[in-house]
Amino acid sequence: MFKFFTRSKPQPKAEIEGKPNVSIVGSRRNFAAANTNRLVEDWFQMPLSPDAAAYGKLQILRDRSRDLERNNPWVRGFLRTLENNVIGDSGIALQMRVKDDKSGKLDEVANNILEDAWSRWNRVGNCTVCGRHTWRDLQKLIIRSIARDGEVLIRKVVTKTGLKLQILEADLLDDHYNVILDNGNIVRFGVEMDQFRAPVAYYLLGQHPGDVGYNVPAPHRTRIDASQILHLYITDRPDQTRGLPWLVSSMLALKMLDGYSQAELVAARTGAAKMGFFTHATPEGWIGEEDGDGNLSMDASPGTIEDLPIGTEFQSWNNDHPNSGYGDFIKSIMRSIATSLGISYNSLASDLENVNFSSIRAGLLEEREVWKSLQTFLIEHACENIFTDWLSIELLQGRLGLPFNKLWKFDCPQFQGRRWGYVNPVQDMNANILAIRSGQKSLRQVIAETGGDVYDTMQSIKADNDLAASLGIVLPELLGPTLKSGDRVVTDISSEGA
Repeated sequence: MFKFFTRSKPQPKAEIEGKPNVSIVGSRRNFAAANTNRLVEDWFQMPLSPDAAAYGKLQILRDRSRDLERNNPWVRGFLRTLENNVIGDSGIALQMRVKDDKSGKLDEVANNILEDAWSRWNRVGNCTVCGRHTWRDLQKLIIRSIARDGEVLIRKVVTKTGLKLQILEADLLDDHYNVILDNGNIVRFGVEMDQFRAPVAYYLLGQHPGDVGYNVPAPHRTRIDASQILHLYITDRPDQTRGLPWLVSSMLALKMLDGYSQAELVAARTGAAKMGFFTHATPEGWIGEEDGDGNLSMDASPGTIEDLPIGTEFQSWNNDHPNSGYGDFIKSIMRSIATSLGISYNSLASDLENVNFSSIRAGLLEEREVWKSLQTFLIEHACENIFTDWLSIELLQGRLGLPFNKLWKFDCPQFQGRRWGYVNPVQDMNANILAIRSGQKSLRQVIAETGGDVYDTMQSIKADNDLAASLGIVLPELLGPTLKSGDRVVTDISSEGA
């Protein structure tokens, strides 16, 4: 049943002379979260730009994030998990797909030349100015620095032997240099930008501002053209000049939780070590200790029994530590921290207790989407950019034996991040076989999902088949018999053999 109401007088217009109607815009029924009352009076509200919100806070956030890396086991574990899943043991790999101009087929000669040269450049001593890192080492440093510090700088240096990289911490970017230049460019946190906020140059300090005690000279500022610098960070808001540590929303909880955990540990140890006290009827028998201010001191060594002076009473404390709610409380806070970091609680806390297959599978699959997204970020913002510069320099210096005027042809890298094993190998592999046979997936897609390359895989299979044939061995077919017109497609995976 509907009720209809009529208004006795017309409603006021929403705007009169450009001023909003307060009775409509200010209504409590619009947005409860916008109300101002005693429950939200401590809710900070100010229309700050992303740079204004970060002003004066960048160094503090970086320092606190690094302190958590050094001293907090969960943060250190998260960063290690991040490196292992985004980069892995082999790093983000290169696959060249240069095609012949006339036939359109793969130019195997050019592909092999480029992949071999890139592989040599990836080694220790070739890709960095310091000569201490491989390309895989750099990838791990990059993703770790972005997560911990919020950003990282990569400087590209051209030498006689080719391109060299220098990885720089964000501290070297002068946070305190904020001016408007005569040409109209603005400098925010040491980054010079044009009217469209495109980076033009970076102002780097001569040495790390925290490098004290080594008789270093006073820091000086150097302007480096933006073409020589890769400034990598995850952008949260438009026109954001600098990146923020990923721990920013969980940093306080991590610090408090770490302190709580230590307090419980100390309380449990003290309770387990202390046995009791002797009291005396006369003060002469007391043999306890006092500090310089006359305060009583207590030894908490295991098996200790102490005396108390006459007239002093000891009120026993509850030594039941950690308490019964300790584990559940830790889990509750850790779940919120894991959510802010885009990782499952089980991975962050290394806790696989009381989890079933379905829940752990769902968590892993969702988590892997985060890893793949980060891999794509590194490929698009770092790997492809660095490869283009490396290729240009190698072609110009004539080390590849390929013409520079075909740069457009050779600059077609395909980078592949690491992939993970099947959560349920038999079921997942049968599902892929069914998808291929029904035409929903190609073999190329399935191989790519496992981190492989279809061309390399096919070449390996051909080499195996040729070797087996030369030895008189018959290998089983790859995917079973080829489907023909009229063949039945099996849709029940359970009926397929393992």
